[in-house]
Amino acid sequence: MKWSLESESFVQKILNLSNEPLLIINGDTIDTCNNAAERFLEVPRDELVGKRILDVIDLEIKHDQGGASFLSNLARSKDNVLAARMIRYKGTSTPYDIECSVVSLNANNGFIIKLRGGMRDYQESKSDYETVIYDSLVPSFRLSKRGIIQDINASAVELLGYKRDDLLKRHFDPLIKRSGGNENSITSQLIRELLQGKKIQDIEVELVNSDNESVWVSLTALYFDLEQKPVIDILAVDITARKTAEESRNIAQEQVALWTEVMTHDLNNVNQSILFSIGYVLETVKLPQDAKTKLLEANWEIRRGARMISNLRKLNQLRDHPPKREAVNLASCIRNVVSHIEDQIVHKDIEITLEGSIDGVEVFANENLEDVFFNVLENAIVHDPSTATNIRVEVNEKTFKDRVRIEIEDQGPGIPDSLKRIIFNRTQSLGGRNGGRGLGLTLVRTIIHSIGGEIWVEDRVEGKPSLGTRIAIELDLWKEDETLECGRDSCIAFYMSDHCLFCGPSLDILVGVLELFDISSSAIEIINIDDPSVHLDRKALPMLPVTRICDREIAGLTDATRIRQAVTEMMIRGCARFSRVASHC
Repeated sequence: MKWSLESESFVQKILNLSNEPLLIINGDTIDTCNNAAERFLEVPRDELVGKRILDVIDLEIKHDQGGASFLSNLARSKDNVLAARMIRYKGTSTPYDIECSVVSLNANNGFIIKLRGGMRDYQESKSDYETVIYDSLVPSFRLSKRGIIQDINASAVELLGYKRDDLLKRHFDPLIKRSGGNENSITSQLIRELLQGKKIQDIEVELVNSDNESVWVSLTALYFDLEQKPVIDILAVDITARKTAEESRNIAQEQVALWTEVMTHDLNNVNQSILFSIGYVLETVKLPQDAKTKLLEANWEIRRGARMISNLRKLNQLRDHPPKREAVNLASCIRNVVSHIEDQIVHKDIEITLEGSIDGVEVFANENLEDVFFNVLENAIVHDPSTATNIRVEVNEKTFKDRVRIEIEDQGPGIPDSLKRIIFNRTQSLGGRNGGRGLGLTLVRTIIHSIGGEIWVEDRVEGKPSLGTRIAIELDLWKEDETLECGRDSCIAFYMSDHCLFCGPSLDILVGVLELFDISSSAIEIINIDDPSVHLDRKALPMLPVTRICDREIAGLTDATRIRQAVTEMMIRGCARFSRVASHC
């Protein structure tokens, strides 16, 4: 926009009507400014008028243009705002935004520069921040880079019960339970992560108050420069009530686990007694065929109940103590299960056909693999309403990916498409079709994922669910030496210490991201450097925790985004162990 201005006095009056700081530039020289600019810059107008604009404005970029040429180009650009530059005056550096417009001054083109942001705004925002922090209900501690408490607010005094003067000028570490003044101290870890630009938020720490009682807090730490001095503000939200509730819940869960163990043991004893009595009657008493059939069905249902109890126990064991992978002979495993089923289910005609190259095939698994096949076969038999059940088990060795596929087909009522994705998850509703298709199949999925396998559901006849179901399972073929092609022992390694503040949260993030990629936590090789059996050069680790995913190394507190990127890169590389996951993601 071009303005026609007839006199300098008129220009000055118009400029002074504006509350926004404005500078008038004629050529490349400051012609005048308004009262708002004087207040904004805290510089008299007389000291600004006549100066070259580029002597006042440090654009902090290299350019070959003069002041007028540069401002002219800026004014004609699509976005005529130059952000985050610096104006230097009297040796100070202050952030400003510069907005430029072309005007007409005495028939010559000039420029109006509008300033936004600056020292006064900074001081006001700083004052507002200080007021908010000091009056906040959230306890706040201001620390130096060495961890010395420089200031605290009233809420922090109330939280810990100390006098304010007793906290000032002392190190933050003694306030933290079981924290020593060494390189592994929690304060040192916090500061080290902050200085590396990490975001510290919601880190749970146990403090000690003046009565030597525990106070749990969730820490958020901020690092910034205050009057050219680095300071650290720590906000500590009191979570003691929540931690107390969690501790009570954990105690209750341990009691439930104990009661479950006792109850399952006693129920198994009761079941064994009933099974013995049924077997005795069947062998010693001549019964009508229908009565004998009913007793055989009762015998089977009691055994099913016993297996449900066993499945629950194994789910808990897998969660707390997953077994390591080892070589398992696939033929022996499947044949043992088939024989077991044929011995137990005598009230139905069952025909299980084994096809494919099964002999001599060994896979990475453990003793739980038999539970996988038993639950899948049992599920097919139970849900087949006919008196005769035909099941086909086919084994295909996929040597090009070092894997083997086992397909189990039945001719039962099938599984609708809407249930195929959730059939292995007992926690989701199956629309009234839960009976039996729950805990056993949940255990199946848990076992398969714990040994690095894959399982899914298909139609026996594509597009026709009512004609039966195919359960497909893929497992890794056993290798005597499991060393990867890259030479590493594992694709994912996590180095931790018992004294590391960020190891727990970082491991939780890693496990959570792997679950999104359908990768079991058993794929993580966890190395605790405090374990005497671990022989490791600690100098090789920059800081703890260290997460190594393929050839990517992430040191210190991490975030889900960096882990996702590293896992994605690992799968894109085509690692034989995880390439299958990428194809399903």
